[in-house]
Amino acid sequence: MKRFFNLCRRQRERLSLLASGALPDAERATTEAHLAACAECRRYFEEVRAVSRGLQSWRDTAPPVEPRPAWHAEWVRAIQPGHEPMKPRAETSLPWWQALFAGRRAALGGLGATWLLILFFRATAPEVAQPASQALLPAPRAVLMALKARDPWSEQRVPAPESDDESAPAQRPPKSPPPRSERGANHFIG
Repeated sequence: MKRFFNLCRRQRERLSLLASGALPDAERATTEAHLAACAECRRYFEEVRAVSRGLQSWRDTAPPVEPRPAWHAEWVRAIQPGHEPMKPRAETSLPWWQALFAGRRAALGGLGATWLLILFFRATAPEVAQPASQALLPAPRAVLMALKARDPWSEQRVPAPESDDESAPAQRPPKSPPPRSERGANHFIG
């Protein structure tokens, strides 16, 4: 908030110009009036004026320095244009499909190469034979049906797969679960 309401901040550039003697006469009166009212700006003005006086006296007391002829020739060569500037090329319009892929050619080429490798390795991969231990296992559907037939909580009653043994006793229907009000926390039917 201090930054937005700091009115002296606007005067700093004018104070620097006033200290160096470069402030126009039209702005000098308002800047001097602010300088008379603000102690912080007076302190800033004195610091800038001390530096400005030192720089102005250095300009008057320092001997003029002439560049060496070799350095001057190098400087002149550096600022001369070496050749004519290039003329801009006329822009060519591309069809929409070329403009879409103009900057993405490398990425799309890499993606295409990856897909080709995947398809190649998938097509040339040997068939993996099913291990003998898996061939002896029952089908997953038969296992699922057997589990559902034994589950008393299952809503869908699936009959157990019929066995080849006719001497097996007839299965009785599973017990229905007790109502919730009669069930305990650790009640299992088994």
